Amino acid sequence: MQVSFAPIYSLDPETPGASRREFGVAVLSKYRIVSAENHEITRLSTQVPNPVPEPAPGFGEVVVRVKGMPVHVYVTHLDYRGDPSVRIAQVADTRRVMAEDEGPKVLLGDFNAEPGAPELAPLWEDLTDAEPNAPTFPALDPVKRIDFVAVSKDGVRVRDAAVAETLASDHRPVVADLLLLRR
Repeated sequence: MQVSFAPIYSLDPETPGASRREFGVAVLSKYRIVSAENHEITRLSTQVPNPVPEPAPGFGEVVVRVKGMPVHVYVTHLDYRGDPSVRIAQVADTRRVMAEDEGPKVLLGDFNAEPGAPELAPLWEDLTDAEPNAPTFPALDPVKRIDFVAVSKDGVRVRDAAVAETLASDHRPVVADLLLLRR
C-alpha cells in the first residue's frame, strides 16, 4: 500500500539521537497516490498550557487514481473536548478545503461526535454518511459511533458499510464499499 502521513504535531525526541515524535493522521491506499497535502484547520493544542484555537496542520488530503479517475480523500481527527466550539470551526474549515476541489470526494476520520451532533450537521449538506449502523468507540465495548466514512453526493455511492471487530486501536474501524460514478 501507499501511505500519506499528515502530522499534527512533530515534537523533539525525548532522548538525544532518537527520532522525532510525530502524531497525526494518515491515508493508506492500494491505489496510486498522485498528490498529497497537509491542510491547516482550527485546533486547540494539547501540547501547550492555556491553548487558544488557531490554525494548525493535520487535515490530510490525497488524490488517488482509481481506474483513471481522480478521487480526493481527506482524513481528519476532530477535537475531543465536550465543548463543541472547536469542532464547529473544524467543520467549517473542512467544508472550505473540500469546496476547493471537484470530483468524487471521501472524508474519513474520528469526528469525536455522534452522527446527529449539531456541529456535524453542515457536513451532511455536502456529504453522505456511510452509516455502518454499529458503534465504534471504545473498541473493547463500543457504545457510540464517532468514526466515519462520508462521501460526496456527486460521484460516489456507498454500496455497503460495516464496523470491523478488532482491538488494533482504541476505536473500531469503519469499512465501506464505495462505487465511483463516471460522469
